[in-house]
This record gives sequence, C-alpha cells and structure tokens, in this order.
Amino acid sequence: MNKTVKRLLIGIPAAAAVCALIFFLQGRNRKKDSPDAGNEEYRYDIVDNTQNYSEHSVLYLDDSKRLHMIDTATGKDMIYCDKPNCTHEGYSRKNLNPSCPAAFQGLNCCGTVLHNRHLYFIGNMADEDLRTKYLYVMDANGENRRKTAKLEGVERIPYVLYRDHYVVGSYDNVCELTEDGQVISNDKYETGIFVIDLDDYSVQMGNKITDGQPVITGIHYENGSVYYLAVHYGEGITDQMVSEAFTGDFEAFYNEHLEYDLYRYDIAEKETVLVKTLKHVKSPQMAESDVYFFTEDGLFAYDGKSGETKQIPIANASGQMQKAKDAAYIGAYSDDRSERIYYRVKNGQIEELMRRPSDDSFIIAAICGESVYIDYTENGQYWLCVLSMDDFNHNRFNPRKLRNYDEE
Repeated sequence: MNKTVKRLLIGIPAAAAVCALIFFLQGRNRKKDSPDAGNEEYRYDIVDNTQNYSEHSVLYLDDSKRLHMIDTATGKDMIYCDKPNCTHEGYSRKNLNPSCPAAFQGLNCCGTVLHNRHLYFIGNMADEDLRTKYLYVMDANGENRRKTAKLEGVERIPYVLYRDHYVVGSYDNVCELTEDGQVISNDKYETGIFVIDLDDYSVQMGNKITDGQPVITGIHYENGSVYYLAVHYGEGITDQMVSEAFTGDFEAFYNEHLEYDLYRYDIAEKETVLVKTLKHVKSPQMAESDVYFFTEDGLFAYDGKSGETKQIPIANASGQMQKAKDAAYIGAYSDDRSERIYYRVKNGQIEELMRRPSDDSFIIAAICGESVYIDYTENGQYWLCVLSMDDFNHNRFNPRKLRNYDEE
C-alpha cells in the first residue's frame, strides 16, 4: 500500500467528510444569495489529464484509478466515496465489479469532473477497443453510473472541459489499426476535437488534422465556440528529417519548422475556421482564447477574438501563462536570475504581485476564483499547493499543501 493511501481516512468519519464536501460543492448548504458551487468550473491540468481544479476542490485519479477529492480549504485528501466502512478496493482481476463508487478503470482515460450536480468521466471501463471511449454519467456521489455518448476513432484524450451544456475535448491518435483493431504501427499521427451535448448526448467531431505530426496543445470554450491550438511540422518536413535533427541542433530545427494553428470551431454551425498561423516563434501556449509566444524581440500575446497582437514588456518570462477575470498572470526571472517575479497584466497595465528566490519559487498550475494552484518544490519534495488570491496579490507566501507527488 502506498503512502498516499495510508494517509487517507477510512470508515465513517471519512465517509461523512466526503459527503459533506460533495453537498458543499452542490451548493446545498449555501445561502440563497451565495454562488452555487455545484456549478463552478473545473480547469484541466496541462500535464496530468486525470487531475482537474476548481475554486474549492481538486479531483484526481490515483495510480489505481480511484477518484480522490482534495478540499482546498483544509487540504484534506479523501477518496471520493461516502459509503461507511468501504474498503475502497479498485478494479483488479479478482475484483471485476468493485462496489466503491470511486473505482474507475481504462487505458487513456481522462479526469473525472463534477458539473451541474453530476459526476462525469470519459474512458472505456471495459478496455474493449483502443479507439472507443464513452461518456459515463453518475450521481454527484458517484452512484448510478451509466454509459451515454460514444466517441469513436479516439485514442488519447489530453484535455476536456465541461462548460454550459457541453463537454469539449481534444484527442490524439498515433496507432495505425487493421480492420479488426490490431495495431500495425505507432506513427500515424492524427488530432482533433469533439463536442458532446449534455442535453441529448449527441456527438460532433471537428476537422481531423493529419499533416506534420500534429498535436493539440490547449483548448478553450467561450460563447458556443471551441478555440484550440495545434502544433505541427511545416510542409515538406519528413519523418527522416525529424529523426536526423535529433543528432544535430534540434532546437533550431524545431523553431524553424514548427507551425502553430489557432482554430475556432462554431458548435451551432459545425464549422471550423483557421484563426491564425504562427511561424518562427518559440513556446506558444494558450490562455483562454489568447496565444502567448516568444520571438527574438520578446514576449507577445495574440488575441484570438480581436486578432490583435501586442508585445508584453516583461523580460525573462517563462512557465505557464494563466488568465483569470480578464487578467494574465505571468512569471519571469530577474536579470541575474536570483529571483522569480510574478506579474498581473490587465488592460495594458503591468503590476508586480510577488517575488520569490529562484530556488524557492513556483509555477502557477491553475487559477480558479480565489484559489491559485501552484507546483512547488520544498526540501526535494514536489507538491501541489494552493495560495489565496488575496495572499498572491499582496506578496504573502502562505501555501497550503494539497498533494505530495513524490509520495505516490
């Protein structure tokens, strides 16, 4: 049994704690004039597609595919099960039908999310087909699980968002299959997006991208449209050229030949529009519908809605750019790299929020309401922590530890 499991509460106290937090997230114990936490949005983790953040909780699947909930306010990590005295046994050859509602299984599945008082999960619990996934819908406590929408031709799902009455996500395929589903190669690259309507579980598939070893690196939903950024090699680049570049100056090859396409998919019209292609840029990343990128002249932001490109006069920026409430949050090193400085950029104004010694700094993983989730290393241990937005705004570093990645 690993160290994370040993920390977990078992039995009636744990069941009561989980039940209370589920009720809180559904808004059942909120005042009428308070925000409904049952409708708060979750944001995906850009590295671990089984982890999602909201203002008040973190949901993630452990190595045994058991769903955990972390209460952001207290830091408690609990298996997502409100059954008294449940042993929380996951799927195994000896336990094909676990009774614990926190037990999931499946290859290339993605994170479980609480949305509109239901729990959702995308995967294939039977592992019956490499490229078949299902949307599973459950009660908020994980009970009464059922299959709904079916996704075909989908191998890996790195990013999923639940917004309004839609599930939007991206997929990557690399395997070439025979008619009976046998893998014959693992270098047939495809990528695209899907949309599931939660009202009737109908499925839309956006345009499939196949040229240049494409990969989608981020998605965003807004007002009935899905924005997504796809990276691929430019025209004329062969697999052999890519392989040979690894023995030479691969970074130069990478910067010269990679292209980045920002698309917008209109759900109502079922139409895909190429919004912008970026060439000869470094490290583009999405933050909502914007794309941040570097050139020899510094840091720039392309606005996916207005079409404007503006330079951001912050030197030595690095790490994940985040957006929240129309503001961008950017980390950068000081000129001598002794400090990491965190800025907020809004309406053209740049405000310094916090400074940390470089060897005791952090990366912003997500911003959800008043919760700033950070990846932080302390004494050689790699942690997921949370700061309050108020502390972040006033240069107070009081992180609450939520998850020790090294102990799992």
